[in-house]
Amino acid sequence: MDRAFIKEAETELSNLDPLLGVLIQSQKLAPREHHTDFFAALCSSIISQQVSVAAAAAITTRFQAETEFKPEIIAMLDDEAIKTIGLSRQKVSYLKDLAKHFVDDPNVYNHLD
Repeated sequence: MDRAFIKEAETELSNLDPLLGVLIQSQKLAPREHHTDFFAALCSSIISQQVSVAAAAAITTRFQAETEFKPEIIAMLDDEAIKTIGLSRQKVSYLKDLAKHFVDDPNVYNHLD
């Protein structure tokens, strides 16, 4: 969903309902992060699931101190080594599976925007 689409929707909703239009105009559109490294973004999402922001940041920092968010690297890492960074067995499994998909077909996620 791009900004032009959102702006068009805001205009249409504002025209249909003036009160809603006032509310829409009073709000700022949140900046949208644009990721070019889909693998790293997906790894961050996995790490961040069901943990606090502070815990996710700490785990990510420890992870990046040890290695990089690169599929070919993560695919080769020992599961126990990844777990010592603070990830559960299940999250290690998710990261390894994600890495395998990227290694097997590096272009599989090129269509993401």
